[in-house]
Amino acid sequence: MPETYPKIDIYWSFEKDKAKEYKVAFSHLVFGQIDALGDSTVGVAIVEGMRRAIPIAIAKPGLFSDISSRLSMAALFSDDYFPAILLEQMYYDAMRTNPVVRTNIYHEIGHFFMKHVNRNPDNAREIAAGRAEAHQKGEVFWQEREADAFACHYVGKETMIAHLTELKRVTRKLAKIDRQFSNELSIHLEEIDQRIQLIQQAF
Repeated sequence: MPETYPKIDIYWSFEKDKAKEYKVAFSHLVFGQIDALGDSTVGVAIVEGMRRAIPIAIAKPGLFSDISSRLSMAALFSDDYFPAILLEQMYYDAMRTNPVVRTNIYHEIGHFFMKHVNRNPDNAREIAAGRAEAHQKGEVFWQEREADAFACHYVGKETMIAHLTELKRVTRKLAKIDRQFSNELSIHLEEIDQRIQLIQQAF
């Protein structure tokens, strides 16, 4: 875990009372990020110490292959370091109506800040394999534990648990809509329960 935690500001396009702040934050994005995401950007995170602002965007349908990354994912674009947080439309809709779900953004920023995500082409496959191996052992993958702890520093234990509880509901809903994820549902729900238990024990 980091010795010091960065200052984080998150701005959303739907927060009309902060339209000016969102416009300023959006101006921090570089062309490569805007070009890759088009008009799907719905938020921007400014993280102290990170070279790039982080756009928060709706993912294109069919981009992700598993239910966990389908909901949200910390991603890199291009050969340069263009970070982005990609969201399933359904998950974004939950964020708009329920502020506690926005806790997830701190979790994804944690993956960036602690360098879990890199430009190695095998990075995504290694993470998926690590999560699967940890599940077989009845554990939570270490990167998920660290990102949860990072988020808890900003929002607190109770809010993080409330977010994960809501994440379970959204996950079940997605699995009903998209049957290709139905086989993964129980595994993902078990992982969320394990994450909740770790947070309850650690804080």
